[in-house]
Amino acid sequence: MRIRTIKPEFFTHDGLYDLEQKYKLPLRISFVGIWCFCDREGRFKWKPRQMKPCILPHDDVDFEKVLNALESGGFICRYESGGEDYGFVPSFLRHQIINNREMASQLPEPPKDNPRVKDASKTPLVQVQGKGREGKGKDIVASPRERNPLFDTLAESCNMNPSQLTGTEGGRIGKALADIKKASPHVTPEEIRSRAAKYAEVMPKGSLLTPTALAGNWTLCSGAIKKTGMAEWEGEGWKKSL
Repeated sequence: MRIRTIKPEFFTHDGLYDLEQKYKLPLRISFVGIWCFCDREGRFKWKPRQMKPCILPHDDVDFEKVLNALESGGFICRYESGGEDYGFVPSFLRHQIINNREMASQLPEPPKDNPRVKDASKTPLVQVQGKGREGKGKDIVASPRERNPLFDTLAESCNMNPSQLTGTEGGRIGKALADIKKASPHVTPEEIRSRAAKYAEVMPKGSLLTPTALAGNWTLCSGAIKKTGMAEWEGEGWKKSL
């Protein structure tokens, strides 16, 4: 079992609640438990008898039925490799920033044509770091995921391919996007592109434009723009934020 992250909106997910009511099984807590059972790629061995004592040790329930119910709702997928059954959570990497020290997956990849999972959280990636024992790691990441125009534009503006991101890269983009949206709640993809281009023009030669740097610049500039107007921040104004 591993430490994983859970977002507040998970608790208000209607689809997961409705599925739980339909089957009269503890699907919500089980789904969270499965995240902890997954490796860093969101894969796990489909072994209900081994999973049940770790996830629902005190419940008198058939965990095979729990897995089947979650699969029927599209929240997990089952696949076979080498005569063994495995499962995976396709939305796992969209919501977990993985600790770099966590070992690489030892399980086979699921087939590429597996259906996408129904997402139990609708916010983009957010990297969370803590100082306690459980906060030493970085817990969330991306792929496969629902297409997010803002996320994709931010990645592309920093010369990154949004469909080929590592977990760390996805987490940084998600955190940067959250910071940008905090400063500019109604930001558009076009505005991200424009700001990235302006910032890149005034960066020191040889510097690399990153989502984190752009978000930091964005936050600084947004406060000043509100006071002085955008015109004052054209040209030399952007350099002041470097």
